[in-house]
Amino acid sequence: MKCYLSTVRLSLVLRGGCLLFFILPLVIGTGSAGAYSLKFTDVTEQVGLTGLQHTTTYSGAVADFNLDGKIDLLICHHGSISLFQNYSGNFVERTNLVPFKRGDMHGVSFIDINNDNYPDIVVSCGANRGRGHGSNLFFLNDHGRRFVFVDNPSPVIADNNGRGRSITPDDYNNDGLIDLLIFNQYQRMRPHRIAIAGKTWGDYTDVGLASNISNIQSYGIKVVNLNGDYRKYYIPTGPGANSNIYLQRGTQLDDVSKQLGINESVSVSIVPFDSDNDGDFDLFYTHRRFTMYPQGAAVINGDIFFRILADMGVENGVRLSKMV
Repeated sequence: MKCYLSTVRLSLVLRGGCLLFFILPLVIGTGSAGAYSLKFTDVTEQVGLTGLQHTTTYSGAVADFNLDGKIDLLICHHGSISLFQNYSGNFVERTNLVPFKRGDMHGVSFIDINNDNYPDIVVSCGANRGRGHGSNLFFLNDHGRRFVFVDNPSPVIADNNGRGRSITPDDYNNDGLIDLLIFNQYQRMRPHRIAIAGKTWGDYTDVGLASNISNIQSYGIKVVNLNGDYRKYYIPTGPGANSNIYLQRGTQLDDVSKQLGINESVSVSIVPFDSDNDGDFDLFYTHRRFTMYPQGAAVINGDIFFRILADMGVENGVRLSKMV
């Protein structure tokens, strides 16, 4: 089973609900060692993505859905979804290959959930602003020709009672099968789920309650190996997410934020990257001040600000300290 993560020459930029594409050329300078300059050029319409600049965009995903060696694009417009096939750098809409219907859709992912080497489509669905229900959607890839809707998936992954925001692939129990980390907008009685895949396709067991993170404030989660020791750290993300970091120990996720030097409270997004080129992952935090309400709503009431936490290379572990 595979999950798909790709770096492509077209970088997705979401700005005020608009979707833009940019070519990112990297030019090595002739001055001091390591000098370079970056320039972004808007090529959205040039590559065939017309009419998208004025749509509401919630999320996007990339993968080579037909295994032709070219990275394709999936875009969620909150109420609808578009699929674009890549023809040597030009995109052609192929949404007709997927039996999508309009709905309260949020995060989208390409994940090979049935272990046939073709990336399937997974859609997180909301619950009518927390007043109703909405099952997550799954579409199996028929060898790159079309996608087939999965009727009556496991109740664990359908999560009809959740307010779906994202689904992240992870081999949580290290058995070689891809499990699903299903995250919802926080609300009482609508917990996050950790769906452990069985040996038979469609068989899942929820171990979220035993993980210690089933009710944290978060829209999603990143799974990161911070210092190359094969241990997995779990980092919540999304508007108003708690900024704690969790280390997997068996079936539980333990909060190791204080040991790592994390003193942040809430965040909008966290991106792992090597800021000081020392071979270890550092963390880029994007913050915005929120007012939190008991029902789980997060209201913005301040400006964005940033933090970079660098791995200081402490022996036998990770220690992060604030750089910016």
